[in-house]
Amino acid sequence: MPAKKKVASPRKKKVVCSCAPDVDKIRERAYLIWEEKGRPGNSDVEHWLEAEQQFMV
Repeated sequence: MPAKKKVASPRKKKVVCSCAPDVDKIRERAYLIWEEKGRPGNSDVEHWLEAEQQFMV
């Protein structure tokens, strides 16, 4: 009986969307938004999402 050939299992490729903004740019913009709004507490997620949305336009 002939030996079985080993077949490499397919690997999933990590897909990176080239349309996604750079995380460093979002971070910097979110920081500026935070400063513009008077540095309020507990609003980091709000500012991050606002900055992210500005880059998606």
